[in-house]
Amino acid sequence: VSQSRYYEEGTWTPALSIGTSGSVSYAAQSGEYTKIGNTVYVRATIALSGISSPVGAIGFSGLPFAASGNHSGYFGIVRQLASSGLVVRLYTNNGQTTCTVSKNNTDAANVDLSGTDLTANTNLYFGLVYRV
Repeated sequence: VSQSRYYEEGTWTPALSIGTSGSVSYAAQSGEYTKIGNTVYVRATIALSGISSPVGAIGFSGLPFAASGNHSGYFGIVRQLASSGLVVRLYTNNGQTTCTVSKNNTDAANVDLSGTDLTANTNLYFGLVYRV
């Protein structure tokens, strides 16, 4: 049995999606992945250089494989958000190559991270392990 069937490495380009309207420009946008069997490990960097009229929830697109289920990930570093003290999380969307991003502060419930939480200098570094 060929091991290449079970192990794969590559790059992917993460993109930021904004709910209903708005646009972003990037200073950096890169990602790497390792797939072992049906488990995918991804790492990504998104650094913004501009943002215009963001309205709605923030998410990521471009995962290298569609997710099987909703799996949570982590942010290594989040810099230059409009508000301080936020805990930011991400999770895959079942059957999609996208992630939804949520936030909370102190004991508040999780809500979607929104475009107004970002600035033109926001930097997002994250990792995610999910099943396909």
